Amino acid sequence: LIMKCTSEYISLVPNEEFLEVVADGSYKINLPADVTGEDYPDPQMDSDISKALTLDPLVMKKVINANTKALATTLEEPAMTGYYFDEDKVISTNGLLATFYSIKTLDTKLLISPKFLNLFNLFTDKEMKVYIYGSDIEASCGNITIYGKAMPEISDYPINEVNSILGTEYLSTCQINKNKLLSTIERLALFVESYEQNSVYINFK
Repeated sequence: LIMKCTSEYISLVPNEEFLEVVADGSYKINLPADVTGEDYPDPQMDSDISKALTLDPLVMKKVINANTKALATTLEEPAMTGYYFDEDKVISTNGLLATFYSIKTLDTKLLISPKFLNLFNLFTDKEMKVYIYGSDIEASCGNITIYGKAMPEISDYPINEVNSILGTEYLSTCQINKNKLLSTIERLALFVESYEQNSVYINFK
């Protein structure tokens, strides 16, 4: 809503039941409450600096750029909609595609949703602190702190099947020019219809 407003200044007026945003018009946004009707408390975590991981926020932005294309976008397999963080790599797959990004990040196994990971794009400084308490995650950078939870579906993630791809031996390999391949695919994509499942067949010689 804030991004859609064209006013130079915006007023935020808190109320017991809603937040009023006054800009091009007046908008009332209901404040969330839990199942008991009570307001959600502010997140409180034991942010012991000795337990913090120190990372460059650019690391998470690289993960988003590298892994997003292979994420599942439907909920047939909810686990596949998340980024699987391993100790030394980040994996994403939709069952047909898979991306393995070798990068040191959180030093633990977590499944993180795209919505939460995208919040790391808010960070602009060169250093952030990340705290992990079970499935709870807190990250701070400059004057911004974000909170979230890892996805509980990590036990459903087909990690063994996906990892087996890395050990597959192929009959042949070839070295190609990436830019030429991408330009070829772009031209072929003009002739691919949706009922063909957006696939093309390429022979490498």
